[in-house]
Amino acid sequence: MKKIVATIFCVIAIASCGQKTDSKQLPKKEAISKQKNANKNAFYKSDLRPNENLEADKIYQDEVVFSSLDLDGDFPVVLVKKNGKEIWFLVSDANPEDYYAEKLPFCEGDIVTIQWKLEKFSPGNGEVPYFKEFLYSSKKSKDGKLSIFNKKHPEKLELNEKDENFSDAELKKIDDKVRYYLANTNKDIFAEVEEPPLMYSATKKNIDNKNYIEIEFCYLYQGQLAHLEMFYIDQEINTIYNYDNRTKKLIKFN
Repeated sequence: MKKIVATIFCVIAIASCGQKTDSKQLPKKEAISKQKNANKNAFYKSDLRPNENLEADKIYQDEVVFSSLDLDGDFPVVLVKKNGKEIWFLVSDANPEDYYAEKLPFCEGDIVTIQWKLEKFSPGNGEVPYFKEFLYSSKKSKDGKLSIFNKKHPEKLELNEKDENFSDAELKKIDDKVRYYLANTNKDIFAEVEEPPLMYSATKKNIDNKNYIEIEFCYLYQGQLAHLEMFYIDQEINTIYNYDNRTKKLIKFN
């Protein structure tokens, strides 16, 4: 009888140990968090599909608005917009060379169909791995305003003045933003140019203790420089601002 009771006790103890789960959760980062499910039934969240429970390592297909490509880090990062939020993708090892091309086939604002997965990502430097969106394929489905503008105005915009310490890569990003502004503003700035070509200057400015790039459109009229409107670029967050002379503040463009 003692042996039977001892055996039952051991079985209960072993079963109790088996029911213990690891309480450590993946960090909440970029709107992706692990829900409290058993590991074999784990679901994840993404801003691409905020109302769905998503599986890891499963291919999903969505239509997004292309924002930009960032090659400044150790690996290419693709930024897109969906549901009013900006989401960044790591590029799958299957085709990273597609996103190192000097001329990406997309412009900011293009509608792009993508295939992607949630995969475990290890940032390194001692950071805890977490699940992140990885891009597997992308294809343009509709031209945005910038693509349409570039077809209408294929000519190179003339840079009249710039700070000497801009790199070639920075100048390319600035030119892309200038074209994006021209494509999306309600004003026909080309119509204001009495003597082509339209030119612009790019200088670094500090406003309220934050660094921006000031863009000013201009053209030569009877040998004198005629100035048009200005706008500002915050390169850190890839955003354009107009300056409100009444409030003396920057207002987000578009």
